[in-house]
Amino acid sequence: MTVVQIERPEDANLADWFAELRSWFDVNDCSPLLFAKAGTVMNRDRFNIKFADEGQAQLFSSSFAKYGPSIRSAIGGEPVESRSNSDLTEPPIDLQVR
Repeated sequence: MTVVQIERPEDANLADWFAELRSWFDVNDCSPLLFAKAGTVMNRDRFNIKFADEGQAQLFSSSFAKYGPSIRSAIGGEPVESRSNSDLTEPPIDLQVR
């Protein structure tokens, strides 16, 4: 599993931004395993999106490069090192009930 952390621009309307992401999921026939808020840094909300398929995570990340995504691999649900130079101050949060 792969987690992509993405930052919502502070000037972006939340509903419009979510609609943009949702449209990408629909067009790419993708159903993420998890979509959860990871925290807020410098007035910008960060969200974690967990993908079962690493290829879809990579495609999503490249499609939304303007939002500064960072890719993290998850093994057993635990995040490991970041694969980008982004400053990840908060680890991904998995809100699924186990």
